[in-house]
Amino acid sequence: MALKMSSAVTSDGRQFVADEVGILAEIPSLICASCGAGVAYVPPHARENRGNTYWVRGYFRLLPRLAHEQSCAFNVPKHLQVIARRSLGLVQALERGQYRFRLLAIGEVITACRTRNALLEARNRPGSYSPLFSYDPIRLLAAYLNTAKRVVQLRALLGNDTLLRERLELVFDGMSVSWQDFYHEEERFLSAYRWVGQTAVPFPIALVGRVSTVQAIQRRGRLLYVIKLKSSAAVRYSRDETVGEITQATYGLANFNGWSR
Repeated sequence: MALKMSSAVTSDGRQFVADEVGILAEIPSLICASCGAGVAYVPPHARENRGNTYWVRGYFRLLPRLAHEQSCAFNVPKHLQVIARRSLGLVQALERGQYRFRLLAIGEVITACRTRNALLEARNRPGSYSPLFSYDPIRLLAAYLNTAKRVVQLRALLGNDTLLRERLELVFDGMSVSWQDFYHEEERFLSAYRWVGQTAVPFPIALVGRVSTVQAIQRRGRLLYVIKLKSSAAVRYSRDETVGEITQATYGLANFNGWSR
């Protein structure tokens, strides 16, 4: 399994975009524009989502039993290597190209940031002293959000978690977290809702969707943020009025200790 590609080239350097290939009478032999590995064209196809039919746009993928070169922009191990290098230790390199991503409870990091600021203010007062933090929680929070964004985007580009299950382990507070429990697309939102009410140890999860509104509410003395997501937009596909096309999708992270209706 490898990253989906929106464009590819022929051996003589002619570039083709996936949207253009579908109208050709004969599709030429194509290769990856970055490393030259052979690729195949996957035509547009219908997909069921919550009782509705959507049209998935065409793309290119590796031919069976082929792999991108190690330095290729579409090589998943290379992506993981870059993510780990920029993560400030949140993604730990293991053996044989495997990695471990440490999930964080964002609320606890924010509390640490506030505590740090209070200690710094107290330390700057005449005659006062407070211990220094061994790490900067503000820097850690920024690194975590950026790392989590890159991880979720990589999972979305792959289309499923087959390769990441082998390459990137998710861990929260010493507990291993499965990709199925962490990453939820729209058709699995209901299972995420049920999971929140049943799990004994809550941990951060990722929801794929478009944010409609964010509302702050008070609940049992705590400030909670309710995120409302839009349903996937669908428009008629020109060749079949009963088939739609997803017009836009973005990827976001949610960190839940509870779920508000």
